[in-house]
Amino acid sequence: MPDPDVISFSSAISGCRDWPQVLELLTMMRLSAVEQDTVCYNSAIAACDAEAWHVALELLAAMETGKLEPTAVSYNAAIAACQGSTWPWAVCLLDRLGRRADMISFGSVLTACAGCHWPLVLDLLAAMQQMEIKPDVVGCNAAISAWDRSGRWAEALHLFYAMPEIRRAPDTVSYNAAIGAAGTARLWQLALHLLADLEEESLTPSDVTYNSALDACARGGAWERALVLFDAREPDVVSCGSAISACCQQSLWCLCLELLQSMPRQRLPANVVTFTSAISSCHNASQWLMAVSLLASMAQQAAEPNTATYNSAIAACHDANEWLQALSLLFGMRTAEVAADVSSYSAVISACGWSLCLALLEDMEQVQVAPNVASFRGALQSAIRAEHWQQAQPLFAKVAGVEAELAQLRGKGGG
Repeated sequence: MPDPDVISFSSAISGCRDWPQVLELLTMMRLSAVEQDTVCYNSAIAACDAEAWHVALELLAAMETGKLEPTAVSYNAAIAACQGSTWPWAVCLLDRLGRRADMISFGSVLTACAGCHWPLVLDLLAAMQQMEIKPDVVGCNAAISAWDRSGRWAEALHLFYAMPEIRRAPDTVSYNAAIGAAGTARLWQLALHLLADLEEESLTPSDVTYNSALDACARGGAWERALVLFDAREPDVVSCGSAISACCQQSLWCLCLELLQSMPRQRLPANVVTFTSAISSCHNASQWLMAVSLLASMAQQAAEPNTATYNSAIAACHDANEWLQALSLLFGMRTAEVAADVSSYSAVISACGWSLCLALLEDMEQVQVAPNVASFRGALQSAIRAEHWQQAQPLFAKVAGVEAELAQLRGKGGG
C-alpha cells in the first residue's frame, strides 16, 4: 500500500467535518513528513464551527508560522467560525483581508454582527458599496434587520424590495426581517401583505414569520387580526406575548387574562413580558386590584418582575387614588431588588400627601434617581392641596428650571 501523500491527506481533511479529527490528520501529516499546504489548512479551518473558533484562529496563525500565505479562502473560513460573542474577531480578520475581501467575507461578518451590533452592520454595508461588492441574500437579510433596529424601517423595506434588482431572491429570513420592519412602522396591513407574498412565492413561513406578523398587528392596534394569526398556529411564548400585547393596547383586560391563564395549560411559561402586558392592560382598564394581584402571582410561575412591571402596577394604583398600595409597591421594589426609576417615584409622589412627598424626594436623592418635571409637579400639587404655599414656591422654581433645561435641549436637537 503506497504511503499517504499530500493529495490523500487533503482529500481526507476536506471530507471531514469533525475538527478534533482534522487536527489528528494534520498531526499525522507532520509525523509522516508530508508537507502541509494551503489547501489542507483551508479545509481544516473550514471544519471548525463556532465552538472551535479559537482552533480556527490558531490554524490561521500556524499557516503564517509555516511560511504559508493565507488566502481569502483561509480568512473566509476563519471568519465563518467567529460567530456570536466572538464577532470582534470576525471584524479583525476582515480588516486584515483588506482589498481581498469579497462577498463571502462581508456576508460572514454581517451575519456575525447582525444580532448584536447593528451600527457596525451599516458601516460594513457602506464599505461594500465603496468596493462595489453587492451583498448576498444573507448579507441583505442582516442589513434589513440592521436598518430596522436603527429605527430606519423605510431603508429596511427599500432594501427588501430592491433585492430582485441586484439578482437576490428573498428567502423566508428576508421576509421575516421585512415583516419586522413593517411592525416597527406599525404598518400591519403591509406585514400581512408580505406574509401572503411569502406563501405565494412557495416559501415556508416559520414561527418567526407568524410571530413577526402578529407583533405588527399588535403594534398597529389590529387586535382582531392579531388573534386570527394567534389561533392559526400552535402558540408559543412569543405569540402569546404578542397576542396579550395586542389586547392590552385596546384595554381588553379580560382577554389578556384569558390568554395569560391559558399558558400553563399549554405548558408555556408565562414570563415578565406577558405579565407586564397583562398588568398594563389592567391599568388601562382601571383594574388596579387585578394589576396588583397579577404582580403578586408572578412568583408562583417563577417570573421575576422588572421595573416596567412594577411601574404598570404602581400607575394602576395611582390612577385609582390607592396611594398606600402604590407606596407599598415602591418599597416592595427595594425588597425584590428591582431598581425604581423616576417614573416609579413620580407616580407615587403625585398620589401621596405632602410630608410623604418630601420624604420620597429625599429618598430619590439618596438612591441617585434624578427627579423630573413630573416628580416636582406631583410634589407641587400635593403642597397646594395641603395649602403649604410657602413650601410650594421652591417647587415652582424647580419645575420652571427643569422645563427650561428641556426646552434648551430640544433647541439644540432642532439646530
